[in-house]
Amino acid sequence: LASTSGYETGYDEPIYIYAPDNLKNATEAVVNNVNEKKKTATLYDTSKLKGKDKYALFLGGNYPILDIKTTGYNPGKTLFVIKDSYANSLIPFLIPYYREIVVVDPRYYYDDIEKVMKKDNITSVLFLYNGNTFVKDNSISGVLRND
Repeated sequence: LASTSGYETGYDEPIYIYAPDNLKNATEAVVNNVNEKKKTATLYDTSKLKGKDKYALFLGGNYPILDIKTTGYNPGKTLFVIKDSYANSLIPFLIPYYREIVVVDPRYYYDDIEKVMKKDNITSVLFLYNGNTFVKDNSISGVLRND
């Protein structure tokens, strides 16, 4: 809010990353940024801490679609997340529970999500949205439209 209001105090808000106690046995993940054809073995992009939007540390920011493969203990369990930027910090907590997580941000994704859901054999769907954004966001109806 300080950034959008023009009243910046110079205060750097702390950002925390929660890591498992035993990193040796932690669930691993590979994040595939489908549109940019980039893969990374981390859920965090620490280079974003040097920029203005430090919240982009989580998943590297907002992208139309991410496909996250994990070593989670639920083979065959694929979660489909329809989200806004608020979800980025929560997705790391879901990693141990799914073998794959497909993340779509309808503000940037314009293709048919039904095709994605069929292709990736989705077993669960999670809408993870800020309440105010969900009520005001017109991009959701475009993605969920069934023509």
